[in-house]
Amino acid sequence: MNYEENPKEQRFIGSLGFYAIIALCLIAIGVIAWFAVSRNSDDMNNPDSSLPNESYNSSNESYNDISEVTPDNSMSEVVENPVTDVPYEEDVSSQQPQTQPETVDFVLPVEGKVLKGFSDTVLQKSATYGDMRLHLGIDMQCNEKEAVKSVGSGTVTAIEDDSDFGKCISVDYGNGIVVKYCGLLSVNYQSGDNVRAGDELGVIGTVPCECADGYHLHLEAYKDGVCVSPLSLLGLEN
Repeated sequence: MNYEENPKEQRFIGSLGFYAIIALCLIAIGVIAWFAVSRNSDDMNNPDSSLPNESYNSSNESYNDISEVTPDNSMSEVVENPVTDVPYEEDVSSQQPQTQPETVDFVLPVEGKVLKGFSDTVLQKSATYGDMRLHLGIDMQCNEKEAVKSVGSGTVTAIEDDSDFGKCISVDYGNGIVVKYCGLLSVNYQSGDNVRAGDELGVIGTVPCECADGYHLHLEAYKDGVCVSPLSLLGLEN
């Protein structure tokens, strides 16, 4: 016998199945949520059992290992003993030798006395011209053709024939010192020759602009190009 199913019954059965599936899903969601809540509660009550805490402890162990490193004892020794017992010694090799200024001993060019002194500010009487004028040298008394000696060691720089002072020879003695010998009859050297103290430069002649003063040597001295007192510059003053 064939029975035909009632459409209303079929719809009812289908509805029951749909709601049953929904109910099962809700039950499953509730179980999962309960399990998750329960697991979180256990982790909070027991922090050592969680993975993040294990990493944290591992990092703490590394930090503790670094902080417990034994300090370098050599640094402590440097601080505790800042002063050494080794005596200080100067490095002689690094010191530059101190050069003492060379002293030069000059000699008198002739043995006669000084007839007229040096004057670059006060006018002196000229016996030859009969007037007052400066005297930028010294006049030393001597005899005709008497030898004139070099006051030191140097180099001849000039030989001149001057209308006022006659034949002249100039010698550079270094350190900016140049001496000019005037009123010579003749000279024994040429420009560029080297001379030593006491060498005969020439012999006495006349000084045209001072001929009224008799035979004498007119001596001039220059320091760095400035005319100065020969006796003072050469250290020949008594």
